Amino acid sequence: MRKSPSSQAFYLTVTSRWLLLLAGGTLLPLRAQGQSLNTAKLDSLLTSLATNQKMMGSVAVMRAGQVVYSRAFGFAQLRPPLAATPATRYRVNYLHQLLTTILTFQLVEEGKLTLNTPLARFLPKFPRAADITIEHLLTERSGLRARAYPPGKPMTSAQLLDFIAEPVAPAEIFPGVPYVHANYVLLEHVIAQLTKQTYAQALQTRILDRAGMHDTYFSRVPSPQQQEALAFEKRASGWQPSPNLNFAGPTGTGTLVSTPADLNRLSEALYEGRLVSAAHRQEMEQGHDGNPHLIGSSGQNSRWPQPLYSYQADLSSANDYSAMASYSPTEKLSVAFCSNARAYSINQVWEGIRSICFAKPYRLPVFTTSSYVPESADLDRCVGEYASSMIGLFFSVKREGNTLRLESPREGNMTLEPVSKGVFRYEERGARIEFAPDFSAFLYQQNRMNLAYFKR
Repeated sequence: MRKSPSSQAFYLTVTSRWLLLLAGGTLLPLRAQGQSLNTAKLDSLLTSLATNQKMMGSVAVMRAGQVVYSRAFGFAQLRPPLAATPATRYRVNYLHQLLTTILTFQLVEEGKLTLNTPLARFLPKFPRAADITIEHLLTERSGLRARAYPPGKPMTSAQLLDFIAEPVAPAEIFPGVPYVHANYVLLEHVIAQLTKQTYAQALQTRILDRAGMHDTYFSRVPSPQQQEALAFEKRASGWQPSPNLNFAGPTGTGTLVSTPADLNRLSEALYEGRLVSAAHRQEMEQGHDGNPHLIGSSGQNSRWPQPLYSYQADLSSANDYSAMASYSPTEKLSVAFCSNARAYSINQVWEGIRSICFAKPYRLPVFTTSSYVPESADLDRCVGEYASSMIGLFFSVKREGNTLRLESPREGNMTLEPVSKGVFRYEERGARIEFAPDFSAFLYQQNRMNLAYFKR
């Protein structure tokens, strides 16, 4: 499955900590391959994440069109506290890539274009339009790059086309830097021309209505009053609002909201043939030259049902929202998970949710909290600017209460947990940070990576 530039360029952003409020949901019996869904174990996982202040979110499981498990945990809003419910909607920023691809293949099936159709047919004045095909846009091989833009600055269609047409030098997209997918912006223009509707209207009539996705729509500013969850990050003082709440692009990019139940409905509609043919759905799975494109399969991994297809509706450091979904057509079982705050590995949580739903071995995580409180003077000596000359990375180390916070334009921000004298951890990435005895440097350890940062 294609990863967004943010997920390729940097790690996931840190989330936050606060008092947790649980919101229960619908629990119905489910049988998969002769096994009942272990709702008690799934409840235990979500309860543990909540009570240990590791994550907020919502899970839904659907079987043959029926929601058989639904539970939300955590908050949609902190001040005043507003508990999330199964009806709470979460931002699913990159789902629009999958939806745009489905719309494009619908137009191919209707004979209105082919994958070899040049962009010049629709936007003749766009640079190199004669050399860019629909397939180039779908597979992001047009040579156009993701473009960073001033957050919250609306643009007209003409202004946006001029913006993405400007030649730019290669640049990485860092955490908190909003960006727009140039290839998919152009596809949206093609869809609007051929359907004689706005992109939002075409999306509504051609996908959302057909799939029964009544809780999926565009919302520029999240509104808890409309059952839309705000995003939170973890700070030393607890859960705090994410600084990237208004992450809206020039045409509303990054404003799609949905629910886990709606993501499951999309999976079922896609694999039941209500949206595109099986052949074009398989093309979305295979991508160009056999590389997974948007939808990834479990391959030959015997751990999962064969086949099992998954997609990421959002997994980025640009904000604290995440969403993912999996579907087994043989079992007609779909699972989806949305989150608006995380202080633990989202991938490990997703692995646990799927393992429980598909009756695979899974050991519930055991969360421990260190009782160590660093000396105030030691924390003060850690503060400063640190750089790794090997690869040009740097962190600003700041004191935050009885712990430290690492901040970096590239690596994102991390509120650390003290473990022992000079030693801290960042559980979301599984990282260990150890300062030198004289606090002139620290070693950043993650998986097999060891990077030394020296105070400047």
